[in-house]
Amino acid sequence: MSNATVIKNQDVGKSWNLAASLSKTYRQGFFRTAYSYGENKNTVDPGSIAYGSWTANQISGDPNNPGLGYSPTSPGHRFFVTGSYRLE
Repeated sequence: MSNATVIKNQDVGKSWNLAASLSKTYRQGFFRTAYSYGENKNTVDPGSIAYGSWTANQISGDPNNPGLGYSPTSPGHRFFVTGSYRLE
């Protein structure tokens, strides 16, 4: 009995990210805010071994021709605010 699994590389995944920030400096400190949004899409999330990559991915339809889906590492919406104030 053989459990050999072979997975080939594909060139259909994509990734993008958009970011913007605003900052204001004062004599006593600064204020900064930023926002970013990004998406990562791929067909199969790789594991440490080929068999784990094959069995751990839920694919409807033809498992030999998986469609694009969001990666678990897709960043999505990110927003942050930071600042500092110096008191002498």
